Amino acid sequence: MKDFKNFTAFEVPEDGLEDYLESFIESREQDLKDIRASLKEDNFQNVKKILHKWEGYAEPYGFGGLRTFASRFRAAIGLGKVEICFKICDDTKEYIEYKESQLLPGNKAD
Repeated sequence: MKDFKNFTAFEVPEDGLEDYLESFIESREQDLKDIRASLKEDNFQNVKKILHKWEGYAEPYGFGGLRTFASRFRAAIGLGKVEICFKICDDTKEYIEYKESQLLPGNKAD
């Protein structure tokens, strides 16, 4: 797994959102599956719709890095580099797994 410690040093959920983290993470994992399926179908509008959601509400949950990944996706799509989008999916999955290990009780990584 990549080292996201510096990437996510100050990302913490806002007070009151901690109880929703597990559901939030599950939804982002589903988003990644939807992004992959949409990329395979050249449905870039759906990918952009998902990215827009990330840009709008990920930060309060302690997942501000999703904004960075959304920007990377948009750049790759704009350049017509779909193969890079699949790599970004892998990187985003690793980021979500890292954040899960840091934010959910019982999942702390060493």
